[in-house]
Amino acid sequence: MNRRKLTLIVFGLWLALVCGLLIAGQGRAGTVVNARSVSASGLAFAGGFPAIPLKLSSQAGQREKPVEQEFENIQALKGLPSSQIYNVMNFMRVSLGVRCEYCHVKGADGWEWAKDDKPAKQTARKHIQLTIDINRTTFGGQNVVTCNTCHQGQTHPASLPALGKAAAPIEPAAGAATKQPEPLPSVEQVLANFARAVGGTAAIESLKTRLLKGTVTAHLLPNSPVEIYQKAPDKFLRVMTTPEGVATLGFDGTTGWVGNNSGTRQVSADALAALKREANFFRLLKIKEQYSSLRVTGREKVVEREAYVLEALTPDNQTEKLYFDTQTSLLLRKVRFFQTMVGAVPEMTDYEDYREVDGVKLPFTTNRSQLDAFEMFVLKLTEVRHNAAIEDSKFNFTPTPKK
Repeated sequence: MNRRKLTLIVFGLWLALVCGLLIAGQGRAGTVVNARSVSASGLAFAGGFPAIPLKLSSQAGQREKPVEQEFENIQALKGLPSSQIYNVMNFMRVSLGVRCEYCHVKGADGWEWAKDDKPAKQTARKHIQLTIDINRTTFGGQNVVTCNTCHQGQTHPASLPALGKAAAPIEPAAGAATKQPEPLPSVEQVLANFARAVGGTAAIESLKTRLLKGTVTAHLLPNSPVEIYQKAPDKFLRVMTTPEGVATLGFDGTTGWVGNNSGTRQVSADALAALKREANFFRLLKIKEQYSSLRVTGREKVVEREAYVLEALTPDNQTEKLYFDTQTSLLLRKVRFFQTMVGAVPEMTDYEDYREVDGVKLPFTTNRSQLDAFEMFVLKLTEVRHNAAIEDSKFNFTPTPKK
């Protein structure tokens, strides 16, 4: 496997939950940015919940660079955080029902993203600016109108409604009883039932350390072993071994850090607060504290299960939806919406195969994907151990020089 593939594997994956994420961009002059200069991302895991993106800069405390500083020939998307570029491109691709080559050039040696050879790319720029302008002037800057508003999976928006498909409203039969919907539980009831379903306060608080082992299968990555070490109240270490090297993500209670073949460095200022939240060992008992607001909005189907839906707002003003099984009270799904300048990009994580270990239930299989199964991965746990001796030194940050 060559260096280009290694860079794509280590920095192009969204490995949520216990494996973590590293993202790389397409650099200037059409080359892949290497580990020394790219703004990357990571995902932590704590207590059975999906994590939120973490940005890595080459210098601790540094803010993430805009996309035009990491990629060549960016025009309509100036100001977009560089870590969002793949999500935004995929959002537009799915909205139009096309593949990357619809706008971009693929040469003999690979993608030549900076080229403007295709007219569709010029049109896309105009429509991106049109969408931004509409939202700014009509909706106060909120992303109400997106690519999907008009296109809905077609390259050319439909100007007429479908003919011959209008249906008359169905009137209820005379004397038919109208079934009243069952009242929804409160947020407190849903969360209390979930806490009991996963083991209860006493069982969760009896745990002081956790060691998870498993494998991750993802785009460009064969089955790769992953180990997660956690220690109460907030120490965390993830170690993923790929065919070409080891990638780590850690938090020692104060400092967040990430490491790979190019060295070990602190996460950026943007990432540290998020990593602190994710490293909380007792997240199963403190769901409400993780959000600035929570409300029960209804019932929906998750595969074959009915679930109560909780809509949540994170401290950084991102929207999430949590789906709790109406029968078992377990968390079945979490959908997070990442706000970008062209619209909210959903990321869905499903939790399956809950098993009880030392009195606490955890999902042993996790499936994560974005639109159109973009960057899908499957995590399968093979071992969970609690209260094993783990020295604090295991989580220590040791900076290494850039290679």
